[in-house]
Amino acid sequence: MPLAPDATEFERAMAEQPELTPEERKLREKEERERVELARAYYRLFTGLDGAQVLSHLRKLFYESSSLTVDCDPNVCLAREGRRYVLVFIDEMMKLAEVATSARSESEPQS
Repeated sequence: MPLAPDATEFERAMAEQPELTPEERKLREKEERERVELARAYYRLFTGLDGAQVLSHLRKLFYESSSLTVDCDPNVCLAREGRRYVLVFIDEMMKLAEVATSARSESEPQS
């Protein structure tokens, strides 16, 4: 079945895996829906007034400063990078929620 021009990244990835059984395909689709719902929860949490303030503070503490420096003890650098990664993950989840929301609103019929 040909893909629609506005197919999501997930739909394109699924189309490239024709070896999946119908049960495997349903499971992957369920997992993707759950991932998108979790991303939306992150978005709701961190776009509220308090959440935005906390996220801004966390970015100042752990994200905006470089975790890798020449004279850094390797264990300290790894710990800093781990903290920074949490913020990268939060940003990725929020972007996923934005993309999923815009894809859903574009696919809904206009009244």
